[in-house]
Amino acid sequence: MDVIDELVANNRAFAASVPTQHLNLRPRRRLAIVTCMDSRLD
Repeated sequence: MDVIDELVANNRAFAASVPTQHLNLRPRRRLAIVTCMDSRLD
């Protein structure tokens, strides 16, 4: 299994275990966090 497949599978399992009926579809703070990882960094 590729790493991305494992990440997606883990995300699906997490999402299935979290009750979402109380979550609003729009984020309250209108904040997005974008991250980047460079595997060349120690």
